[in-house]
Amino acid sequence: MKEFIPRFDSWVDLEKPDQHIRAAVMNWIMSRAETPYKDVLREPDFPNMWYGRIPRTLENDQIATCSYWIEEREHLVRCNMFSTLSWPA
Repeated sequence: MKEFIPRFDSWVDLEKPDQHIRAAVMNWIMSRAETPYKDVLREPDFPNMWYGRIPRTLENDQIATCSYWIEEREHLVRCNMFSTLSWPA
């Protein structure tokens, strides 16, 4: 696992999510070490990039998301970015 905490910190500084959202994202980060492919989709235009919505973060019609790289040969999961997106209507 690489770059998740610095990217998380940057996202928190920018978006200022509530404490329970932060906790849900941290729990989700820890789950990536065990199951990096669970509940995420592969980005077709970028080999090895995966993205998904983070469970238990929906609030005010917005949800936290994350994109990250899975480098199987190196056994590495490397964060790209966290973001907060509007929930589709």
